[in-house]
Amino acid sequence: MSNTSEGLSKMWIYFPLWLIVTACSVWALYGFMQPKAAVVLPPPPVIEPEPTETVPTDFKDCFLEQKNVLGGMFELIPVRELVTVFENYDANCFEKMCTELQNIAAGKERAAHFYSRADGGDRCFAPVLRSTLAYHHLQLEELTLLPLFYNSGQNKLTRLQESRLDAFLSFLKKNAEDYGILIIGRASKVGNADANKQLSRRRAESIIEFIENHRVSGLQTEFVYFGDAPPQLNLDLAARYDIQQKDYRNISYGGGGDSDFSLRLNQSVMLVIYSKADDPFGLGENLW
Repeated sequence: MSNTSEGLSKMWIYFPLWLIVTACSVWALYGFMQPKAAVVLPPPPVIEPEPTETVPTDFKDCFLEQKNVLGGMFELIPVRELVTVFENYDANCFEKMCTELQNIAAGKERAAHFYSRADGGDRCFAPVLRSTLAYHHLQLEELTLLPLFYNSGQNKLTRLQESRLDAFLSFLKKNAEDYGILIIGRASKVGNADANKQLSRRRAESIIEFIENHRVSGLQTEFVYFGDAPPQLNLDLAARYDIQQKDYRNISYGGGGDSDFSLRLNQSVMLVIYSKADDPFGLGENLW
């Protein structure tokens, strides 16, 4: 009888241990039978190819030395845009483009020759003009602009234009340390191209003189003059630049017919206000 009691006593001692072991085994077996989540390995590292030189060095040198003979917006494209303008350029065109620039610089051809061939769809010149125009327009769209208009053949501002410039300068007097002005002189296509170039210069210089007379100290001021070279302003660009017709409709112009508004638009100087920190035209560096 004592043996039986002793056996029952031992059974009650080991029974809870047996239950624990059994429960753990069942739990482990259940976990083993569950579907396992797929192991996701990290993607292999992407090795970027080394950048390749797409613009030949000798062409860069040629373009840097000669590009200003094209005038217009080619004077305002910063060095950092060189690759963008000539992206995917036809390799057979580099030499042709360089020869064209050298001929214009030597007086064998006029810049108008380049523009006329580009407008005509020349496979080497048209992409350069198209890319440069697109970049130039995008530059100006993102900045604050003040167009000032002149009567035909004149380089003196009317009283209305002077009052507009006064309001512009009142802002710059308070912010000269942070902002600069780029002045772009233009002329319409009426008359002689060389005379128009000089007229656009005198118009730009008249703004410089006006600013100096108003003693706006510390203001960074640069100017260029396009003459009648591209980009000429038109009604589409006037809309993009938010130029109001009321600002130029009373200006006398050197022609008539359907083109009178475009003529007035280009009898002008465009003041572009920009942040010195952004330097959108590369004026703090070398231009091309």
